[in-house]
Amino acid sequence: MASKGTGIALDIGTTTIAALSVDLSTGAELKSASAPNPQVRWGRDLLSRINAIAGEPALLKELSGVLVSACNELIGEIAVRDDVKEITAAGNTVMEHILLNVSPTSLGKVPYKPAFKEARRLMAAHVGFDVGEEVPLY
Repeated sequence: MASKGTGIALDIGTTTIAALSVDLSTGAELKSASAPNPQVRWGRDLLSRINAIAGEPALLKELSGVLVSACNELIGEIAVRDDVKEITAAGNTVMEHILLNVSPTSLGKVPYKPAFKEARRLMAAHVGFDVGEEVPLY
């Protein structure tokens, strides 16, 4: 039996964030929206953002926060928050680290190793998404 409710797909890009809502029972696409990535004020490219965090580690929380806020705005445009049952987010390695408030600084220097490689399953609310406490984030 198919799940009921709405699923959210997020594409976390360096310059643009895209969001799509999907009816989980039918797989039908419902609505989409996009917005510029607000992290641009710390640099238009990934290395500038990595260097900003390396120079001031406390910035990681701020970069993560503005990213999650932008995602929350998009989710509000494309779905009824109470109907959201799951969220899937994907992006390049740096954007995924920042989204999860994990420092990407190891990616900015040799040997360029990420803090994690595997997919993560978390509760979206724990990352800061404005959805129900039991909504998973993949």
